[in-house]
Amino acid sequence: MLNHLTHEAVLGWSFQPPSGQGLTPQSGVVRTPFPVLNGIPYRLSLEVAAGRVRASVKAPVVWTVPRDEGAAWSSMIASQSGVLFLTEDRDSYIISPEGSSPAVASDAPVSEIRVWTVKDLPRQVEFGRICMPQVNTIILGISSLGTRSAWPSSSRLTLGRQFRVTSLGLGVRREAGQLLYPLSFDAGPDGRLFVLDAGNARIQVFNLDGTYLTQWGSKEGGGEFNFGNGNTPEDFEGSVGVDDRGFVYVLDVGNRRIQKFSP
Repeated sequence: MLNHLTHEAVLGWSFQPPSGQGLTPQSGVVRTPFPVLNGIPYRLSLEVAAGRVRASVKAPVVWTVPRDEGAAWSSMIASQSGVLFLTEDRDSYIISPEGSSPAVASDAPVSEIRVWTVKDLPRQVEFGRICMPQVNTIILGISSLGTRSAWPSSSRLTLGRQFRVTSLGLGVRREAGQLLYPLSFDAGPDGRLFVLDAGNARIQVFNLDGTYLTQWGSKEGGGEFNFGNGNTPEDFEGSVGVDDRGFVYVLDVGNRRIQKFSP
């Protein structure tokens, strides 16, 4: 427990061996200084490793921004700059050990953010994408590892030598490579991008440079996926994720199932 009066973390323990094994019961208390502030939540965790009990106490960072109403969409991701937080009304913040600061606002509400690295490239870089369904666009930003990430507000924005911006999708229709209300996306271990193209009820696959590779799923014949009817933007639901082995998981909300596809 944490003692607010003495400003210390206190761990009490006891060992009660099974009868008949000749072991002696033991107990003890471990105390260590730990500054405690009233009103700040703390987390105490215990683990057993190599026959020893380890205890740790952590004080999470608390960050709040007043809002008049809740947001239907919000997304948060950790990058080399800190934690990036965006809401549907285009507010965005970078939260770092130095505090919080406004980030570049997006052109449209953001449904999802992803950040990842691809180690097999000649130099390690951090890839970041933001998904803006209402303008049928996914925007990619690339920055060198060890530099501060800059986040794009549009495909027309120039952010300097260490960062370049490209957009994903060839237009708002149903042809290969075109996007209609892209709602979610993820990157595979080989760098390929899997986009949940909700308006076209399909998954599309792209290279990192935005080149179209392949797709599966359609609306015809009942469709392999059902991400909503699209009568209003709020009718679309779904998500896609890729694990470390390249397996693709699709949250097929309309069909009430999660589908898994091999790499």
